[in-house]
Amino acid sequence: MRKKRKTNKTHIKAEMLDWPDHLPRAIAFDVDGTLSDNRKLVRKLNGKPIRGCKLFGEPNHKIIKGMYYVKKLGFEIAIFTARAKSETKSLKHWLKKHQVPYDYLWIDQKPPFIVLVDDRVIDSKKKSWFKDLQYKLNALHLTINGE
Repeated sequence: MRKKRKTNKTHIKAEMLDWPDHLPRAIAFDVDGTLSDNRKLVRKLNGKPIRGCKLFGEPNHKIIKGMYYVKKLGFEIAIFTARAKSETKSLKHWLKKHQVPYDYLWIDQKPPFIVLVDDRVIDSKKKSWFKDLQYKLNALHLTINGE
C-alpha cells in the first residue's frame, strides 16, 4: 500500500526560505523538453542534432504559466540549456516571442541552483509538475528552517 505524500496547502514563498547567500533565489528551468516541446522539431530535423540548429519546438504553455506563478511567489527564474552559445540570439528571440519570463540565461552550462525544473528531474510532462515543485519547496523549507 502506497502512502500518500503529505503536502502543505500553503505555497512556499521565496522570503520563507533562508537561501544560501552565494546563490540567487532562482528556480532553474531547462529549455529543450521542458519549455520547448521538441518532438515535431526532431522529426523535422530527420536525425540531425538539435544542438546548433538554431530552431526551437512548440512552447510548453503550462510550464510558462507556472513560471509566472513562481515569479509571483518571489523567486527568480534561471533558464538554462545545453545548446551552443551561437544559438543565444535565436533562443532570446524564441523566449521573447513566447513571453517566457526569466532573470538569468545560462547557455551551454547549468546555473547554480537548488531547485531544477527539467524533463529529467521534475517531470514537466506530468500534469502534476507544479505539485512536484511545491513539494520540493516545502521539503526545502522544512530542511533549511529546521522544522
